[in-house]
Amino acid sequence: MSARSDILRLALQVVEDTSEKPTPNLHQFLLHWNSIDEMEARFTDDLSRSLFRWYMAVRLASEMNEANKFKRLRVFRGIHTEKRWQDYRERAETLMNTKDGTVSENTDEVIETNILDGYIIKGEVEPREGEVVLDIGSFNGNNAIQFSNYVGATGRVYTFEPNPDLFPDVVKNCKPNPNITPVNVGFAEAEKEVEFALEGPRTRPVVGNVKKKKTRTLKLRRLDDFVESEKLERVDFLKFDIEGSEVPALTGAARTIRNFRPTCMVAIYHKPTDLYRIPKLIDPYGLWYDFKLRHYHWLPREMVLFAIPKSQAVPGYP
Repeated sequence: MSARSDILRLALQVVEDTSEKPTPNLHQFLLHWNSIDEMEARFTDDLSRSLFRWYMAVRLASEMNEANKFKRLRVFRGIHTEKRWQDYRERAETLMNTKDGTVSENTDEVIETNILDGYIIKGEVEPREGEVVLDIGSFNGNNAIQFSNYVGATGRVYTFEPNPDLFPDVVKNCKPNPNITPVNVGFAEAEKEVEFALEGPRTRPVVGNVKKKKTRTLKLRRLDDFVESEKLERVDFLKFDIEGSEVPALTGAARTIRNFRPTCMVAIYHKPTDLYRIPKLIDPYGLWYDFKLRHYHWLPREMVLFAIPKSQAVPGYP
């Protein structure tokens, strides 16, 4: 380790040890100090590497700097500037006021899905005609409808939403698309019941004091078991955006990923550990997948990891 790196690491350790508030991003950064270069090397394009550095830096700065987050991001801009975001908002509002323009009622979500094509890299990572997509974390069906248009009449989109309050909206919104199958279930590393906090449209596992939160017990199962019970002969795309439950859901999808080698699109901004853990869950040894990052907000959220198979299903692989 160079003197510069050693001095910087010691200084950051002092910040973590003396901080009066939690510093989970700094803790993870120091914990994985020796593997940061290796992590960046797994990304296959310059944009992904640039986003990786920006995201890590902004997250660290948020724990070491008391400046208002908007002030901080105006100084250290990402690919979506505040001015550009305003243009996106105007386009999104026009779409929201157009009949059948979008099922979303939230401007940021319209920008992510309809303006920026979230969970798609245009011309490079897109579901194709006849493919099967598993959309884990349906919310209101917005991504399922997006995928439906790509796979066409010969393809199939299964969209999963465990929140019983949201599920009727998913069914309603997806009804015009006969190639979408809504399923009222959530996924984890094992079949179990978990208490969830229902925070508006969001569904999160209960953590800490829940007295002021509306909670409900939901049944979860393994994605591998669903794929087996439905006798799916192909799985081409997996999308995970489930409010911080991505790691257990991916753990329960290990066999599906191993057998079908689907393209995986995973939200990696919910927890400080996600960026370190999720690529290794998908491809522990760096043999089967290339990785890219894309960002769909001007704040450090809506960061999506694309795991792109170097080859698709492996015939005869157990």
